[in-house]
Amino acid sequence: MTFTTKFDQILTLHGLNITLRKRTEGERDERGHPTITYIEIPIKAFIHENTGNEQLILGQTIKNYDAFLLTSQKYKIKEDDEIRWHDKTYKISDIVENISHIECHLKKVEA
Repeated sequence: MTFTTKFDQILTLHGLNITLRKRTEGERDERGHPTITYIEIPIKAFIHENTGNEQLILGQTIKNYDAFLLTSQKYKIKEDDEIRWHDKTYKISDIVENISHIECHLKKVEA
């Protein structure tokens, strides 16, 4: 096995199996709005669900979140993509790119 970073090695060995739903825009509908579809991609990640009133401090900004995800930069995650895990869907609201990995702040999507 070849790993790009130590984080990728740890992620491969110990990460959870999660589904990344990549958002894609298709042709426009009769009203001129793009049709939105999702491509599901299995990825490895570490995820933490907020269990109460936890908040993230980003510089001088305090953010509320429903879940927090750490994963490899190779997945090219973008805001508005979605994560499926344990029959729950989360929308990626913020992304922080680090040298070895990506941190994603997630908001739960209500069905």
